[in-house]
Amino acid sequence: MSIVGGGTEVSRIANYERRAHSYLKKVDVALRQFLVPNAPKLKQQDAVDWYHRAARAFIVAGEWQDSAEAYAKASDMCAHMGLAHEAAVFSLRAADTMKKIDPGEAVTYYRNAVSLYCELGRFFTAGNIQKGVAEMFEEDHNFEECCEAYRQASDYYMGENKEQASNLCLLKVAELSALLERFDYATEVFEKVAFSARDHNLQALNVNDYFLRGGLCQLANGGPIRKGLHSHKVLRYYLKKWVAVEYSFVYSREYMFLTNLMDLIPGSDLDHFADHVYNFDNVSKLDLWCLRMLNRVREDIEEDIERKKRKKAQAEMEAKRKKEEEEGLRRPQAVNFTKQEKE
Repeated sequence: MSIVGGGTEVSRIANYERRAHSYLKKVDVALRQFLVPNAPKLKQQDAVDWYHRAARAFIVAGEWQDSAEAYAKASDMCAHMGLAHEAAVFSLRAADTMKKIDPGEAVTYYRNAVSLYCELGRFFTAGNIQKGVAEMFEEDHNFEECCEAYRQASDYYMGENKEQASNLCLLKVAELSALLERFDYATEVFEKVAFSARDHNLQALNVNDYFLRGGLCQLANGGPIRKGLHSHKVLRYYLKKWVAVEYSFVYSREYMFLTNLMDLIPGSDLDHFADHVYNFDNVSKLDLWCLRMLNRVREDIEEDIERKKRKKAQAEMEAKRKKEEEEGLRRPQAVNFTKQEKE
């Protein structure tokens, strides 16, 4: 073991843990002291200070849960005294500490901090915390909660007119909604972000890409090709709408790519589809999300090809069976030799 301050690491940790517990005992002493008329909240403030000291000592001792609980109690006491900012800070520290051992429990503290910052009108800070919560859900592959957390973060950013930060969250909402097969909603969100980006010079360059992603959502929503692909009719409506708003879109690679795909998919030509995607990818690199949407289209085409093969095989078997039946009816009758001998 390493030597720190003349003692072992274990003894140092045990020393800080004893300090932390002694600080918690002083909290009860502070709360039982006499009320000072000119400072009615003095004993609560002293208790908060001891909770803070205990939380820091628990961190040094490696007792993350005890530290988080101490911070949480300090936050509750500050909220009871009407100190919303201090309560939010302590709640955020409790969440950061609890995250090291139990991210699920940390979400509760993060949400409490978000609520407190919203009461203070600090929506940008609340949005940052909520975005962090969304990223935690995304790492855990909990896309339902992640999508909702990003949507809330977007709303908080808009509370302080941070449109760019809000749009970034909405893009995550749209992408996650598509992964959850909510394609119509995803298309609407992509469209909303694209219309917003038109008003900003730097973001205007991404408008065509947002339209492309919205279009891919509708292509992925196609389903069985034999049913007529109602989503293609919806996509044609969107394309007309987008061209009316952004006239340059009709001359873009993204527009041509979407329209060509709508012509290719009903024909169930998988090779032609793959070549078209490959050529577009060489010009405008497709990311993993776009490839996932196109993979759904490929699966629909493969399913339709297999259906046609089965149908063709059934038709051939039926034709063969009918041919055999016809040949059986035309076959000459057998001669009865026994009857001829008697005659």
